[in-house]
Amino acid sequence: MTTATKTDLSVTLAGLELKTPLMSASGTFGHGLEMGNFVAPETLGAWVSKTVTLLPRHGNPAPRICETEAGFLNSIGLENRGVEDYEQKVLPTLKRAGVTVITNIGGATPEEFVEMAARLDGYDEIHAFEVNLSCPNVQGGKLPFATDPATAELTLRGVREATTKPLFAKLSPNLAGIGEIAKAVEAGGADGITAVNTLLGM
Repeated sequence: MTTATKTDLSVTLAGLELKTPLMSASGTFGHGLEMGNFVAPETLGAWVSKTVTLLPRHGNPAPRICETEAGFLNSIGLENRGVEDYEQKVLPTLKRAGVTVITNIGGATPEEFVEMAARLDGYDEIHAFEVNLSCPNVQGGKLPFATDPATAELTLRGVREATTKPLFAKLSPNLAGIGEIAKAVEAGGADGITAVNTLLGM
């Protein structure tokens, strides 16, 4: 009779001790709570929230998701209930779940990103931030934070000054010089990058 051995999948990522490298992707799991009946929180290395903004956002008008033969087209537009709702309703539940939480933050200006990081920095249940520089479905798809290295670096530098938690910069694939943006966010203080946000389909 053989005894099954348990494989150790633990990893260290930017100082975070994760039991497995598998994490939810921002947006596809909501805040994580919505998928609890499908994926037990303890089976993932970290739960990455959907983007949280200072004020609630209604997102883009429906229909916002269309299935194609090759996958899905989406244009959600960062729909969320705002940071106050996240603080009052989401974080307490995540705290009770005892999971590693990476909160994805969004903003319309560098100052808003900084304000988000500063406001949420004191929550022990948040272990890291993912800085969403790259949503193509807002501001007319202009990607102001994801296409200009100087703006990307400025934004990350401000967020870095507002928190000591690990920072991951979520980059856009919809530009030619993604390497320059990666260097810029590293210079601004990012501990890692998330590659990548939604591809422009239309």
